Amino acid sequence: MAQDSGTGFPDKVLVGLDLNLLVIFEVIYATGNVSEAARRLGSSQPNVSNALGRMRQHFDDPLFTRSSRGVVPTPLANHLIGPVRLALSTLRGALTLEQDFDLAASDRTFRLSMPSVTLSVMVPALLRRIREAGSAVRLDLVPPNFTTPHEALLNGVVDVTTNLFPFDQDGISFEPLPPVDVVIIAARDHPRLRGSITLDQFRAEAHVVLPQELQRQLQAHTLMLNAGIDRQISCVAALGNDIPSIVGTTDLIGFSPRRFAEFAAPRFGLQILPPPFKVPPVQLFLGWRSDQSEDPGLTWLLSELRRIGRAPVFGA
Repeated sequence: MAQDSGTGFPDKVLVGLDLNLLVIFEVIYATGNVSEAARRLGSSQPNVSNALGRMRQHFDDPLFTRSSRGVVPTPLANHLIGPVRLALSTLRGALTLEQDFDLAASDRTFRLSMPSVTLSVMVPALLRRIREAGSAVRLDLVPPNFTTPHEALLNGVVDVTTNLFPFDQDGISFEPLPPVDVVIIAARDHPRLRGSITLDQFRAEAHVVLPQELQRQLQAHTLMLNAGIDRQISCVAALGNDIPSIVGTTDLIGFSPRRFAEFAAPRFGLQILPPPFKVPPVQLFLGWRSDQSEDPGLTWLLSELRRIGRAPVFGA
């Protein structure tokens, strides 16, 4: 009889099974829709469909069949969901433990790679925690590579990343942070906008945007293209955290994750406006090397980043 590893799965079932696939399976089961699962995971539908194909091959079962509302689980999927949720819950709980890491006594260097808008609000909160403990822990901030973000993790260049999408890559674990609404920011004394913006105003105002390769990763950009909503682009900012200073000193407007907007508003004299059309929330993911999951220092770092990510405003 096959040995059970304690997760609810026989060992032979676990061989060759990527942990990321179990996360995707759990979300598809919960949503009953591959497109909605992709949205919640911050991934594309083709990536999620590809992952589902790999799971079907691994288990030799369709797992989900099409219905008028999306997909419905097969008997095997219904059998698997309990052990999958138990295994993921156990793992997530284990990763929140600080174990034996002594922050006050440590002089370790942690290397982080984050988009600029995340870095601007998460790193100060993390540094405050380190300083309050009287610790010599140091943070090295590594510029993100948006095309192959997994390479820095696998090569040991960084310890943790935050990204807009999870990696379909062996050897990397990922975990979603709470999704963040997308808003529009404008100068507080903008000559034409006062607390709200219509679709006609959105089209008429000049915009500051991210470079095209970054825009493509944001669902808002694709949504506007599909809906035929045009923007008058007057400025392309190199980094997301350049946008508030530009917006605050001009009559340009721009998109921003709400938490970053709330962080930046008092510093740059901004008003926060709800978009005049539905914009999907931004979903960020923590990523780290799977073989480092039991490292006490990394466990502490992930726990702190989760805490900061759950705060009403990053940096709180």
